[in-house]
Amino acid sequence: MILIELKFYQLYYLLFYQLHFLQYLKKALAAMQRRRGPNIVGIYGLLQAFADGLKLLAKETILPGSINIYIFIGAPVLTFMLSLLG
Repeated sequence: MILIELKFYQLYYLLFYQLHFLQYLKKALAAMQRRRGPNIVGIYGLLQAFADGLKLLAKETILPGSINIYIFIGAPVLTFMLSLLG
């Protein structure tokens, strides 16, 4: 039981600090390009990462006409799953 709680704590730690890292990275890049930065979505731009993820999921997948659809869709999924195991 302690191992499971430890893994959830580590996952929370990773996600929390990854979101903050993205926030500061976007602010730094905006400052370098003399833009205002990601402070439009939510309070201080904290929801910008979620908005970017939602935009990525909403993009349309373009499928070529003469392909094997199982390989075309399955190869990236298999690669992602194998990278998670490694």
